[in-house]
Amino acid sequence: MEVISEVGYGNASLAKIVKHAGISKGVISYHFEGKDDLMTQLVIQLYVSGRSSRRR
Repeated sequence: MEVISEVGYGNASLAKIVKHAGISKGVISYHFEGKDDLMTQLVIQLYVSGRSSRRR
């Protein structure tokens, strides 16, 4: 999210995301098919987190 907010979605390459996260590109590639898949999963996690915090 931080990389996207800083440089925009179009400029948020996987290379920039992994550098910011301090992990290797292989880790991202192993878990996600690409940037779109990563972003989809991020949105899902944010939605789930938001729903969970509302229930408290």
